[in-house]
This record gives sequence, structure tokens and C-alpha cells, in this order.
Amino acid sequence: MPPQSLVCVFVIVIQYCLAYSFQQQHTCWWDHFKYVRKCRPSCKKGYFSLPGMLACHPWLMCKDLLHVNSGPTLGRGAVKMVILGSWRGYPVTINKLREKAYKDDFLHGLDMVKLFQPNPRVIQLVGFCRWKMIYFTEYHPRGSADQLEFVMNLKQFSSNQNSYGNSFVTIRHMDTSKPYTTLFTETEDEDTSVVNKENENSVCRSRQPSSFSECSVFDSPRMQWMELITLSKQCPLNKNPRNLCRMKTISHDHISLPVNGGKGTLHLNVDKQIQNVIVKLKPLSIRFQLCLDYIAILSILHNGPAGTRIMCDSNDIHKTLSQYLLTDDLRLTVNDLDALPYVNSPSGITAKCGHHEITGDFVAPEQLWPFDDQEFIDDDMPGYDERTDIWKIPQVCDSFIGDVVGSTTLKLHLFNINTKCKDVNPQNRPSSEEVFKEYENIWRTFKRLSCRP
Repeated sequence: MPPQSLVCVFVIVIQYCLAYSFQQQHTCWWDHFKYVRKCRPSCKKGYFSLPGMLACHPWLMCKDLLHVNSGPTLGRGAVKMVILGSWRGYPVTINKLREKAYKDDFLHGLDMVKLFQPNPRVIQLVGFCRWKMIYFTEYHPRGSADQLEFVMNLKQFSSNQNSYGNSFVTIRHMDTSKPYTTLFTETEDEDTSVVNKENENSVCRSRQPSSFSECSVFDSPRMQWMELITLSKQCPLNKNPRNLCRMKTISHDHISLPVNGGKGTLHLNVDKQIQNVIVKLKPLSIRFQLCLDYIAILSILHNGPAGTRIMCDSNDIHKTLSQYLLTDDLRLTVNDLDALPYVNSPSGITAKCGHHEITGDFVAPEQLWPFDDQEFIDDDMPGYDERTDIWKIPQVCDSFIGDVVGSTTLKLHLFNINTKCKDVNPQNRPSSEEVFKEYENIWRTFKRLSCRP
């Protein structure tokens, strides 16, 4: 083999190894707002990485404070003040103790964040300086989960959802005897694959009916494809999907759709018989994923390395949602771990969330003062365990799901498991793991039933 050929082979092997190494050692996700794919190195405990970094960096320590610049205040609570900062040009969140009386709570929160590293559902620790009562975490510009409705209505999010990566268009026949027309666009390839069923030589995509666009609202928000389809008949599954016709238009009426993040336009012509063009987003799948993330986080707290912990900062729906942050890929990460008391029911170890009387119908019955004829006395208040978190799942998930297309039917499917979560006897409530599995199973069933012709 000539030396030049050997060099070429060597270069190809090196490129392949580097690409494989990058794939194995990096975490990537889709930014729904900037409409780009972001990546960062996957780090072990004691290290961090931020989007755009090429390698993991050890947690920042007190000596690194000189390299952290402070910006505007993002918020403040009883325990700490949250400030937007930057480290070497990367945005970070600065968490500072606000009141010395809450020093123990502040350090408890820091210890919990450290203990749960690394975990995508727990805020990433960037660094800390205990004697300065300060620690740094990853900055998530979308804010806390109580701002979900505002975030979902942001112009940049809504407009990006209408581009090919995160939306679909359904074209319904007024005359169901007409064959349907399908558009398929891959995010990995800017070419457009179109199958025209009125052309006998065209080839159908070999996908199950549940993958068709009238059902794609129920698929993962990470599905980076879109279809135009009418509801007349299913695509024969015996065709070869690799032989898809590639064309830019279908004859007759003209439709234009934004592609490539709004930088280009896809021009479509569809049959005049095809009417009622409906452009829909996929909000239900995104919202339900947040619900699943919330339950997953509870499972982490209940079964994690710190033993069984209760999320105590959750006496009302607004307070509960404010403990979690929305990421750019619209996932949930727990941010505030200042109040996570340890419980162990088999050993008789229970906890109480604070020293004042808790009221309202959001909290579990066992968190309410049980003696109606007596004044509240903290020492007489019985303790409780992690099942108080289970009681709150239905209301939190109901808030995430909201009132969007398909939500009413989905909530009916969740009725039975939610009833179990709301059992007055905490011993009868399912565990967070059981709830998560049941919610996942219901979601699969819901997608399948919703995709029936």
C-alpha cells in the first residue's frame, strides 16, 4: 500500500476515534429557544462543565473567587440571595447567605447539592467557598418552573416550534376517498423527503401508525421531524423507507413553512381537496415530560445517597414549583435543597417541615394540625415522612400539564393513580418509583389510543 494511502487510512481512523470519543464523553441536548444543539463534557464528581467548554474543570474554590464577577440580583429568599455572575465569560449563578440565622440551612443546602452530584435532574454545582458562605451553580436563564406559562409563550420558543424540528402540520381530507400526502424532514439532513401517495411510484415510509403526525404531538419533544399527512388510510408497511422520493413540492395549492430555524422556507403544493390545514405545537409531550421529571426528582430524593429526604419547601403550589428550574431543552432540574430533612419510617424517624402551623389543601392531611379543639403547639405536632410528597404529585402534574390539546383525556387516564396518591392514609399511597412507572405506562397507552384511526 502506498505511503499516501496509509496516511489517509490513519487520518480516517483518528477522526473516527475522536468522533466516537466525543460521543461517549459529551452530553448534548436541543435548545428549544436558540434552536441549536448544545454539548458539554460529561464530568465526574468534583468537576463541572458548561455549554461550550471543551473539558471538565475542578469545582471552583475560594481562591477562584477573584475570577467570578457579580451581576444583577436574580432573586432572594429567607436563606440566600441569588445573583447572576460570570466566570471566564461563562454565566453562573452565585448563591450567597442572606441572613446569618439561616447559616445551617444554607450549608445543608450546599451539602445536599454536593451529595447529589452529578445528576441531570439536580442543579450542577460549579464551586463553593464555605467560609465565605457562597457557592456557584449552573445558570438556567428560563428561570423556575412557576414561570412555565410565560416561558411557553415566549416569542422565540413559539416561533421555533413552528419550524421543522419541533412541530407538525396535519392536513385533513374533506373527501376521505383521496389518498393522503406526507412530508418528512430530517434535522440531520436539510434535504426534504416527500412522498406523494397519488404517484404510484412513490414509496411509503415504513413506520408504525403511532409515528404519523396526527399522533406525533404525543411523541418525545426530542423527535426532530415533521410530517404532513391526511387521515384517509395507513401507509403500507411493506415498502422500503430508504427509497423515499426526494422533491421540493407537491402539485396544486401552495403552502410555505419556515425551516432551519426560520432561515429558510419550505414551499409545498398540496391537492386542492386537502383542506383544514392545522399547524400545532407539541406542548402536551413537553409538559408531561416535566411532570415525569418532577416525579423522577422525588424518587431521587426518596432513594438517593442521602437516604430518604422530604421536599419541605412545598407548602403551596407556587412555592413548590419555585424550587425547580427549567432548562433550555425544557426539562426540570431541582435547584433548592435547603430544606430536605431525613426520614426513615421503619426506624420511626419522621420529620416536620418548620415549626409553625401549616394550613391549606395542597399539603398532605398528616401535615395539618390534628387537634381542632386546641391551639397549635409545635412539640405536640406529630411528624410525617416522604409520603407527603406523593400527596402533592397530582396537583403539581396538573399544573404542568395545563389546559392544552389532549390534556383533558390524559387527566382522565391519570385518575386512578392520582386517587391512590391522594389516599388519606399515607401508608396506602404508592412510592415515587411506583408512581413514575405508572405514569410512564399511562403515557404509552395514551399515545397508542390517541393514534388509532
